[in-house]
Amino acid sequence: MMMHCSYKRFLARRASLPLLCAFVFMAFCSVFAGAGFAAALFTVDRVQVDVTADNALAAREEAFDLAQRKAFTQLVDRLSPNGAAAAEIDLMDTSVIASMIKDYEIIEEKISDVRYIGTYTFRFRSSAVKRFFSGQSLTYSDLESDPIMILPFYQVNGRYDLWSYGNRWKDAWDRVNGVKSLVPVIVPVGDLQDVSDMRDDQAMTYQTYRLRALTDRYGAKETVIAVAVPDSSLIQSIQGGGAAQGSLIIKLYRTDESRPVLATQFFIRAEPNDTHDSLFDRGVQRVQSLLRENWKAQTMVNAGQMNNIQARISIASLQDWVRTEKKLKAVSAVEDVLLESLTAQRAVVNLQFEGDLRRLQMALNKQGMKLATLQANDVRVDQTIPMYELK
Repeated sequence: MMMHCSYKRFLARRASLPLLCAFVFMAFCSVFAGAGFAAALFTVDRVQVDVTADNALAAREEAFDLAQRKAFTQLVDRLSPNGAAAAEIDLMDTSVIASMIKDYEIIEEKISDVRYIGTYTFRFRSSAVKRFFSGQSLTYSDLESDPIMILPFYQVNGRYDLWSYGNRWKDAWDRVNGVKSLVPVIVPVGDLQDVSDMRDDQAMTYQTYRLRALTDRYGAKETVIAVAVPDSSLIQSIQGGGAAQGSLIIKLYRTDESRPVLATQFFIRAEPNDTHDSLFDRGVQRVQSLLRENWKAQTMVNAGQMNNIQARISIASLQDWVRTEKKLKAVSAVEDVLLESLTAQRAVVNLQFEGDLRRLQMALNKQGMKLATLQANDVRVDQTIPMYELK
C-alpha cells in the first residue's frame, strides 16, 4: 500500500539588504521584480517520475536524480533547437545539473516499501544554464514570443466543429493550455462572445473584424487556425472504442490576410499503444514544436555573444526612472543596465545585451519600448559606443 503525501519543499537562499536609502531600496526591488519575469521561463513544472528499487529510500533518491535530468532536458528542449544538446545531457553527471538548480518543490508524492511516485517543479538559475550553453557552444533563445491564439477546428465528413463537447481536438489543446513555452498559446473558452465572433462553420469563411476582436480580447498577437481531420480508419476506431488506428491530418492556416492561408499540413499516425487522447495530444505537441522552432530560428543567439549600446531616456521624476529601470531589467535579452548619468529629466544607460540589435529591439517591443536613432550632433557620454533614444 502506498502512502500519499502532498506538500511543498523549498530550498531558498537568503539575501541581505543593506539599509542605505530609499532610492537604493527601490532599485533593489526593481532588480528583483525584473528577474521574476525571466525566472518563469527557467521554471519546469509537472515533472513526473515513477521508480521502483530495493527499498523506499533508494527509490526516492533514484527518482529525484531522474526528475532533475528530466527537468533539465525539458528546459534545454524549450530553449535550444530540437535535439541539439541531447547527447551532452545523456553524458552529464547529475551533480552538474543539480548545481544549476536554484530551488525545487515536491508537488505530490506517493511512497511504498519499494516504489516512489513524485511530481516536481524545478527552478533553474538562468546564468548557470547560459554558461552550460556557452560551454557546449550551443545556440539558444530565451526571448518569449507574444501569445498566439489557436482555434482548434475538428473536421469530420466535411463538417467543422469548434465549440461542442465532442471536439476531441479542442480537448487536447485544453489539456496543455497555460503550459510554459517560448511561444505561449491561448485557446478561447467558447463563451457567448467567442461563439458570436467565430461560429463552427466559419473556419474558412470567418469575418476579419470579428476574428480580430476575438484575438484582441484574449491579448494574443495573432491567430492560427488548426484543423484536425481524422481519416476513415481513425473515425471507425473512435466509434468502436479501443486502441487508436489510422491517422490524424493536421492543417495550419495563417489568418493575417482576409482569408485563411494554408501554411503547412502533416499526418500523425497512430502507434501500437496509442489511445485516442494520446494520438490527439501528439498532434498538439507537433504543432507546438513547429511554432517553437519557427520562433527560435528568428531569435537564436550564441551564449556569450554580448553587445552594448548607450540609450538616452527622458524621465519625469526619480520614481519614473525606477519604473523604467524595472522594465529594462525585465527584458530577457538585456544582461545588465548600467547607469551612466541621471538628472531630473534624463537618464543615460549602458545596455549590455545578448545577440544583435534586432533581437534587442524585439525584446524591448514586448515591454512597450523602442529604440530610435539619435542625430549625429547629439551629445553622447561615450563616442565609441552607439547611442539611441529609448522611448
